[in-house]
Amino acid sequence: MIDLMKITGFMVPKAEGIKETHRARAAKAGERARKAETILASNIPLEVSRNANVDAMDTGQSIVGVSFATVAAIQEADDAKLASELNEETVLSTNQKLGLVCALIEDGAWSLAKILIDRLPEYYAVQASTRVSNAISDLIGQSIEKFYLAKCSNKLEDLNLNVKRDAVRTSSVDPVRSWADLASLTSILWYVGPRLAYRPLIMTKLVRLITAFYREQPKGPDGSPADSPVARTMMDIVDEVVVPGLSLSDYNTGLSEEIWTLLQFFPYTLRYRLYGHWKYGNTIRHPEVNIVRGKVLGRTKYVLKRLSKETVRVMGRQLGKLCHIHPITVFDYLLSQVQTFDNLIQPVVESLKFLTNLEFDILTYCIIEQLASPDKQQLKASDGKLSPWLQALATLVGAIYKKYNVELSGMLNYVMNQLKNEKSFDLLVLREVIQNMACIEGVAGATPDQLEALGGGELLRQEVMR
Repeated sequence: MIDLMKITGFMVPKAEGIKETHRARAAKAGERARKAETILASNIPLEVSRNANVDAMDTGQSIVGVSFATVAAIQEADDAKLASELNEETVLSTNQKLGLVCALIEDGAWSLAKILIDRLPEYYAVQASTRVSNAISDLIGQSIEKFYLAKCSNKLEDLNLNVKRDAVRTSSVDPVRSWADLASLTSILWYVGPRLAYRPLIMTKLVRLITAFYREQPKGPDGSPADSPVARTMMDIVDEVVVPGLSLSDYNTGLSEEIWTLLQFFPYTLRYRLYGHWKYGNTIRHPEVNIVRGKVLGRTKYVLKRLSKETVRVMGRQLGKLCHIHPITVFDYLLSQVQTFDNLIQPVVESLKFLTNLEFDILTYCIIEQLASPDKQQLKASDGKLSPWLQALATLVGAIYKKYNVELSGMLNYVMNQLKNEKSFDLLVLREVIQNMACIEGVAGATPDQLEALGGGELLRQEVMR
């Protein structure tokens, strides 16, 4: 038999060349992310600008200007130019080691491929080739298939998957038969990371399996799942694979709802920790997620410039789609603009109707993060009054909780903890929440005529209280 490990010594490129290419790819990813953050009008072809494409609305109205789809296509084309030097076909045709890894994985020889991958930089194989990451994902999908059918209701039973299952090659990966086996699957999952989302069907099955695990788990004293080695491993999978994988899905609202079904088993503190790691850890660690973050930020800026009461339906849909990929980026920019321009509050609140339950929970996390920022002053230095950013944020919170069914526990616990620390400024947020949800508005020094007018419609109330 041929010893593959001895053959690799004669393959190109050598170790130093691979490391240099890996560093170059990381630098290029950072450049792509930075460039995608800004969409310049000068990048739009002249003939496109002259044609004045529009975004159509259901009401028959239209938004004159370059359409969102055109802007997104131009952004993708610019990104493709930057990434052309490191395209997958070129890499696989010139990198013999990576080509061998890809062939071994696709043939099911994971144990041999793993030895070769371990000799490469972290995530080198899956970053350089989507084909490699998809092949690893297919091995995972094959391993969990029977266990998924046993533990989860077969929601895909009407699909003809028998042909696909029979066509799968034999694999050196053992099939999962228990929760402990599923936890041990991390030995493969860590190699692919959030790129498992490139195979949405396999990602969905994994999420449902973990959900079934927590459904069977006994509850602790605080209502959260009981602690165990397997439970901790499942949490690591959620943290490292499932949650950041949403950024690499293709506007997948179904996956978002599946993840929310899973995260509902955790207390808000644990969920917020996952969101924070997604924002500050996994987005930087995985270049693909960082590039997506840059694209989402650029498109969010473009959409928000065109958001108004008249355009809220069509632009709100676009914001909703962007939130399905990287909601933290969208919300951070939205909140920063709302704190500066309070006339955006109403259009922003209206546009949030396209969000999923998971995204509303992430929105609460982002709002709390803004309120707790140590770089902001709650009082103006000039006259000691509450800062406009705090008033705008409190108004936004009140309007959101009035219009949408959003969990209050995180926000209320934040205000309570601030009071314990002898900080009462955030009571303004609590006041707005109570007033809006209870439809009770405190009015000081109102005349009898004004009090009578407050029993009228919204327009009359606005006019009389000016």
